[in-house]
Amino acid sequence: MTMPPPPPTSEPTAARRRRREVEQLDRALRDQGPTDAETLKRLVGGAYWDQGRFDRALAWGVQKHLLTKDEAGRYRAP
Repeated sequence: MTMPPPPPTSEPTAARRRRREVEQLDRALRDQGPTDAETLKRLVGGAYWDQGRFDRALAWGVQKHLLTKDEAGRYRAP
């Protein structure tokens, strides 16, 4: 069975990809609870993402207040 095309959007492909990556980080943090970056990277398979994508997505999520980093260096979902 064929799938219909995705709905049209004006959002650039890179922005959609980054939003999906941050959503993936958010889901992992909600499931796992606060965790450090290396554990989070393992949870989402970040080692298999293109070079630097995990770090950029994590930094962007914190910058946009979609993720938070506590004083102990652990990341959490807001």
